[in-house]
Amino acid sequence: MADWIFNGVTRIIKEPNVGAGNLTWNLERDIYSAWKRWAQDNAQFEPAFSVEGGTPIGNTGIFSGKTVILINNWKLEAGDWDHLSFVTGNIFSDDGIDVIPNANFSASLKTFGSVNAQGIATGSAVTEQDKTDIIDGVWNKEICP
Repeated sequence: MADWIFNGVTRIIKEPNVGAGNLTWNLERDIYSAWKRWAQDNAQFEPAFSVEGGTPIGNTGIFSGKTVILINNWKLEAGDWDHLSFVTGNIFSDDGIDVIPNANFSASLKTFGSVNAQGIATGSAVTEQDKTDIIDGVWNKEICP
């Protein structure tokens, strides 16, 4: 899929125009990683993000959850077609506004934070699928909407 478009002058991070249907974007993979690539050649502009978390927890291979924060007045904007898109991941803005409306289209961009939860499943009533669901965060959606 195409990279998000970064405008260092206006501080807008624009959804790429794929022009079809509704989309779901992964914050870290699709937006933050694209910004890191863009920032390598555009160091004259203020950073768009800071990141907290991702700390290893002992030698378990488990890490604390990451939170990506929009800083320096950077904002996300939906692409130029009628649609609804979702951004998944922990995202916040240092001024409380992470998305601006697209003035030319009936387009909306919604952000949804994820919660990293660690569960320990034991006992005869817990199935292998239950354990997988806990690890994958499926229970998070059902138990803690």
